Amino acid sequence: MPHRLFIAVPVAPDLRNRITRWEADHKDLPVQWLDSKDLHITIVPPWQDEKPEEIIKRLETFASPSFMKPATIDMVSAGPTRFNPRLIWGLGHTTPDLLKLRTEVEHVLSFEPDKRPFKLHLTLARFAPTFNVPFGIRKLNEHVTWTQPLDRLALYETLLTPEGVTYRILTEVSCSHLPSI
Repeated sequence: MPHRLFIAVPVAPDLRNRITRWEADHKDLPVQWLDSKDLHITIVPPWQDEKPEEIIKRLETFASPSFMKPATIDMVSAGPTRFNPRLIWGLGHTTPDLLKLRTEVEHVLSFEPDKRPFKLHLTLARFAPTFNVPFGIRKLNEHVTWTQPLDRLALYETLLTPEGVTYRILTEVSCSHLPSI
C-alpha cells in the first residue's frame, strides 16, 4: 500500500511554544489547529511511495549544505489564496539557502527537481471543507517574527484519521553542524 511521504524541517520547541501562544490569542478562529508536534516547514512536497525504507536509507546519507541561515516566518494569513482559503499559515521569504537545501535533498533522493515554485510556509490550522470562511478571516495578515533553524530534516508520513490529518516522523537526520546566524 502506498505511503504519502514528504520531507520537512520539524519546528523546534521554542518556536512551537511561540506558535502555541499565538494560537491562544486567536482561539476564536473557526479552525482545526495542527497539533504542535506536527508543525513543520515542507522542503520536498508530498509524494506516494511503496517503500519508505528506501527513502530512509537515502535520507540518512544526506550531507547538508555547508552553511544555512535560519528560515524566517514573517506573516500569518489565510491561504493558499484570499479567495479560496483552506488554511491558516505562516509565510516567509524563500531564500537561496532554502532552494539549495531543497535541490540537494531532491538529488540525494534521486528525485526530478520539482517544477513548482518553492514557497516557504508553515501550516498552522485548517478550515473544515464545508465551512464558509468569513470575509474578515480572508483578510488576516498579521506580522510575526518567527525563526526556525534549518538544523534537522525529517521524513514524514501523512496519516488520515477520523479526527483529521496527522503526521508521523519515519526518520530524522541532523544538520547540526550548520552554523546559524
